[in-house]
Amino acid sequence: MSQRPYAKFLLAGVSAAAVLVGAQVARAEDRTNPEINTSGDLIDRAFTGNYTNSAEITGIDYGVWFNSTFDGNFTNTNNGCITGGDYPYDGVYFYGAFGSNTTDSTFTNSGYISGDDRGVQFDNTFTGNFINEDSGIIDGTGDGVAFGKAFTGEIENSGKIKGKGTGVRFQSAFDGNFTNKDRGNIAGGIYGVYFGGAFGSNNTDSSFTSYGNVEGGNYGVLFKDTFAGDFINGGYFNNDGTYTKTDGGDITGGDYGVYFNSTFTDDFTNSGNITATGADTTTSTIASVWFNGNFTGNFTNEGSITATATGTRTGTTSGTIASVWFNGNFTDNFTNEGSISGGDTGVYFNGTFDGIFTNEEGGSI
Repeated sequence: MSQRPYAKFLLAGVSAAAVLVGAQVARAEDRTNPEINTSGDLIDRAFTGNYTNSAEITGIDYGVWFNSTFDGNFTNTNNGCITGGDYPYDGVYFYGAFGSNTTDSTFTNSGYISGDDRGVQFDNTFTGNFINEDSGIIDGTGDGVAFGKAFTGEIENSGKIKGKGTGVRFQSAFDGNFTNKDRGNIAGGIYGVYFGGAFGSNNTDSSFTSYGNVEGGNYGVLFKDTFAGDFINGGYFNNDGTYTKTDGGDITGGDYGVYFNSTFTDDFTNSGNITATGADTTTSTIASVWFNGNFTGNFTNEGSITATATGTRTGTTSGTIASVWFNGNFTDNFTNEGSISGGDTGVYFNGTFDGIFTNEEGGSI
């Protein structure tokens, strides 16, 4: 992504030039509740240290703009409120790389962040931890949170993230663990969560875990490239390998609950609810879970996977409605202990099947 236009801050009693702090040289520092917090904060140098906000920051353009690399901890406390200006500006914008392999950098929000484009935008690589706590709200007119280049680390959401386009967007490769906890709520007008690059490309221990709520107008969760890791909805695995089922775990999309556009390698586990509503869709196919490439691993359903056609299908009056669709070859184990239901087809294997299919006692297809 290209660098955006220079921000034009209007500061009460402070000239625009006074916002440019120092030269492009990194130095350790603590920046807490900046005095210019009524009109935005521009850090025009490499930043190393701690940035903490417990007050109100309102930007004519960006709320907070880091124009170079960031190594350290960014914290917006539960009293903190950061707001960006009109489109195309964000609440918090990181132009340079966030974190590195030699630091344990963390972004933590337990307050409120909003932008007329994105709530939070990382334009470059992200290495570290992203945490949105129970009280945290991130709201973007475009995307709630967007990661422009490769992500390496941990993302944990217990609060609310929403965007009119996408709740959380990963534009490039993802290596690490994505966890949406029981109080976590992620919503997007088109995508709840969007992964544009390979998932688990360099780390086979990568995982997507949700036992909160994820909702997208068209896709609940979309994996556009290869997936290598564990997909878990409705519970989580403990360090000793045991599985804990929770009361949460709802993934909903208008066209697709979860869509894997390429090959899937490892384990898919659902003990929650995955639903394709078919509401106001323009596509001919509706599926709760869709695997567009070859599947190698274990598919286990202990919850509910449902495809329906409620609402108005504006683009077509007929088409396939399936709960689980494998468009490529399937290798290994398919186990159902829960409920799988679709308007036309419960489970569809469109390629070769080489493995074991088990519908356990109590399982319904």
